[in-house]
Amino acid sequence: MGAETAKCLPVFVLPGGDLICTATTPQTISNTLSLSGIIYVNSTVCTSITNPFQCSPNYPINYSGTLNTKAITYAPNKCSIVLTSPNSNLQHNFKYLINATVKMNGLPIAGATVNFSSPSNHISITPSYVNTASNGNATTFILSNAVTSTTVNAFFYNCANTISLTFS
Repeated sequence: MGAETAKCLPVFVLPGGDLICTATTPQTISNTLSLSGIIYVNSTVCTSITNPFQCSPNYPINYSGTLNTKAITYAPNKCSIVLTSPNSNLQHNFKYLINATVKMNGLPIAGATVNFSSPSNHISITPSYVNTASNGNATTFILSNAVTSTTVNAFFYNCANTISLTFS
């Protein structure tokens, strides 16, 4: 069975070479089906370690290799981010951990680059771009230099979430 069309989603090319690609097949396949074949990948060199979204397409690299994988049903709206703060009593001028758990179709995504941000000028998030671990978790630090209420946003590909925090 050959794929009618296939494409790898650009932000799903994860560190370590893992790829999440979508393919349309001429017939329905089950989630237990093993797939194999040849894969061709075009990529670009990224010298921006802190912001992978600012990579330049000036140096394309083409790869070909063998593909051996299991099929899973992909639903583009099945991406989720859950944001948590381990402390509900936040004091300004102290650092706190913020965790984002990224999942696709209910499974954790390893190596996903999560962008953390806040609209407040009093908030510092370090680092603002974090790759998820094998359990799908990305952890960063947040610090407020003033008494304030704010939101922290986490974004990866087409999914995002927000958590509200108050610093006293």
